[in-house]
Amino acid sequence: MAISTELIGRTLTPITHSWDDRDVLLYALGVGARPPLDLAVLDEHGGLGVLQTYALIPNWWVMKDARDLLDVEAPIVHASQELELLRPIGSRGTVSVTAEVAAVWDKGSNSLIEIAAEGVDDDGPLFRTRSATMVLGVGGWGGERGPSAPKGDDPGEPDAVFDDVVRPEQSAIYRLLGDRNPLHIDPERARAAGFPDVFLHGLCTMGFAGRAVVHALGGGEPGSLRALGCRFAKPVMLDGPLRTEMWRGTDGSVTFRTLQDDIVVLASGTARVEA
Repeated sequence: MAISTELIGRTLTPITHSWDDRDVLLYALGVGARPPLDLAVLDEHGGLGVLQTYALIPNWWVMKDARDLLDVEAPIVHASQELELLRPIGSRGTVSVTAEVAAVWDKGSNSLIEIAAEGVDDDGPLFRTRSATMVLGVGGWGGERGPSAPKGDDPGEPDAVFDDVVRPEQSAIYRLLGDRNPLHIDPERARAAGFPDVFLHGLCTMGFAGRAVVHALGGGEPGSLRALGCRFAKPVMLDGPLRTEMWRGTDGSVTFRTLQDDIVVLASGTARVEA
């Protein structure tokens, strides 16, 4: 089906995803956890905590074939991601994930496809997501433009800052969770696609931001994170710094941005913590 509002309501193939403590340990390492700072999510002998952004892994599995809905050969990029946790995710479980197209926007030269998904386990709904994919070079078909990205006004001095490091092997670890895109591991493929080198998966960078919020504003308790969302602004290079700046709102709300050096890589960040 060509890109148009007729895509709204189309469903993706449902998936069922199971995990255990080995998977959540690997995920923690994949998004930068390291001892002794992150023992709560790395040491199963102390009662293993789970980084709640692990929900983005089963969500990725249902989203990975989204291109099959589109009758185009154009490149697509992950534009933004939202995650809401309805209950804490445990160190093992099984979830069924369904997804459907929720909105289609004509951005002029590009098109933006929003897909809403829900993960359900034996106890009911576990998480909800909204994923936005930009189809590059395919637009101007007469649809509504949709909401614009928030203006990047100076937010002032942050209430909290968390400095981290992206290790040289970070994307090599994260890809073991499922996303084997060669742009994150093969320098020649990355350069052929117009990037200076391999770069970090966007959802991996989002996991770094989730850890930052937990450490800085969630009392270090992994289950304190109840929602996280952001726009993917720029790729993150390996073997470099990563800084997340956070501003407290009301009732546990947080706004944030993540930078590598002075470049904003995650923009329009929002979160909710229940410490």
